[in-house]
Parts: sequence; C-alpha cells; structure tokens
Amino acid sequence: MKMQFLSACAACAISALAAAAPALAVCKTVTVSATGQQMPDIDEATSSAGDALVGKVVATYGKTWTMGSHRNGSFHCDKILAGRKPGWTCTARTTAICSPSTQ
Repeated sequence: MKMQFLSACAACAISALAAAAPALAVCKTVTVSATGQQMPDIDEATSSAGDALVGKVVATYGKTWTMGSHRNGSFHCDKILAGRKPGWTCTARTTAICSPSTQ
C-alpha cells in the first residue's frame, strides 16, 4: 500500500514539474534607476518609484522588456522635511532587465 502511494506521489510530482517548466527569457545586465514623485506615505512613494522605473525601462528598451527578478532590484527612500508638505521620495533601481524569448 505504501509503495503504491509513493509511486502515485512520484507520478504526480513528475507531471507537475513538466507542466511548470520555466519559460525561456532573454536577460541583459544593465543598471536602470528612476525616481518617483514625492508622496506623503512611504508605500505610495515606493509604488511611484516602481512605476517610474517600469516606464523608463519600456521607454529605453521597448515594451517587451521588464525588470529582472526582485534579487536584482532595490529601493532607496528619503524623508523630505522641507517645504509645505513633507513626504517621501524613493528611487528604484534594477541591475537586470528581461524579455520573453522569441523561440
């Protein structure tokens, strides 16, 4: 009984691995950074920086290119104290961009 269960589990695992084969992608090692707009909340500022980075990658490299994995990216945020409405400004940076493979 245990052997049949293990065989069934192994068959399911092999099927799952075959179905989840990673998609091929072409990646470039480039550094791209962009600064978002000043926002009152750090989460909003981070989101703004991410949107700015995506826009810069698309404008520079084309619509099919996106940021690489999260391991290649970072955010740097500063609290802006001067001015009438203090808030946060963040810069997003990636060191790799990827595009789906055409193969």
